[in-house]
Amino acid sequence: MASRVLTQHYEDHLRPSGLSIGQFSILAALAQQPRRSTGIPLGALAESLSLDRTTLSRNLNPLERDGLVTTDEGDDRRTRLVRITSVGRRRLRSALQAWKKAQDETLSALGSRGANGLMLHLSTIRTL
Repeated sequence: MASRVLTQHYEDHLRPSGLSIGQFSILAALAQQPRRSTGIPLGALAESLSLDRTTLSRNLNPLERDGLVTTDEGDDRRTRLVRITSVGRRRLRSALQAWKKAQDETLSALGSRGANGLMLHLSTIRTL
């Protein structure tokens, strides 16, 4: 339940940008790639986001439809490379302020001790 409430908090803040928190996370991960990169393999992106490939593919479809990302074949036909577009970078930048506001509100509500404890627990949970 706490996860759903927290997700909804971020979704509410991001709504004006037209991005969901999942889409924001995907764009943020892609934006960390070098600008001239041909893209990151779908499997590597899924792993970095702790998503299965099917879920990631489903979440990429609207981003690709809206011109925020592109997908191309890799060196072999089994590999798909994902890359953020300049439109995607602009959308991410515009959504970043809303995400920061949601983040600041969350951290303020938790207090510094609570926030540090939560980050420690989440880091531990991620290794499971």
